[in-house]
Amino acid sequence: MNRTLLPLAFAVLLGLPGTAAAATVGPQAADAARTPIVPLGGGADYAIVVPGSSAPDFAYETLAGGTARLRDLREQGHVLLVFGASEDDLVGLARESARLTRIGVVPVAVLDWRVGACREVVRKLDLAFPVVPDAQRAIGAQYNVLDPDTRHDAKAWFAVDRSGRVRGLQRFDYPSASWTNVAASAFGLPLDEAPVPASHPEP
Repeated sequence: MNRTLLPLAFAVLLGLPGTAAAATVGPQAADAARTPIVPLGGGADYAIVVPGSSAPDFAYETLAGGTARLRDLREQGHVLLVFGASEDDLVGLARESARLTRIGVVPVAVLDWRVGACREVVRKLDLAFPVVPDAQRAIGAQYNVLDPDTRHDAKAWFAVDRSGRVRGLQRFDYPSASWTNVAASAFGLPLDEAPVPASHPEP
């Protein structure tokens, strides 16, 4: 694969050789061997990220103009990485962000947009959780979530604990349950007594 050095402002990725895998989380892990492998292109040197593996670390440009890493987010709590979100999906995540924070989970949206577009959507939707720009889709490739046809980030989520271990994930879709319930289940956390809003209402 023709490699291009990406600026630190977008992503510095760490990983091992491999290819992408389909969703495996909880009881679905036993089905992993039967699910199709999603190619990232000839000779792509990325590890398959599965439950129990170490989450690839990355650096990114913050919307305030500095740089940060995934490990900086992990210092604040367990991390729920959400890829491929639309504006409606971001609104759903925003509804639950305060409750996620209360149970010790940091919601993070990784968007394959430029920094300016990310700043604009944060302003427009008044988002109070971290948004990570990934216009080069380097983070998406490292987490094996690129759509094989469009090469854009597909819908996906990863539950990464404070130690950097992947505790749950799903590729190419979001859960039907609330984000709070999904995160609490993945990390083994107790839920508070507040009602859980519907992040993904039925049409």
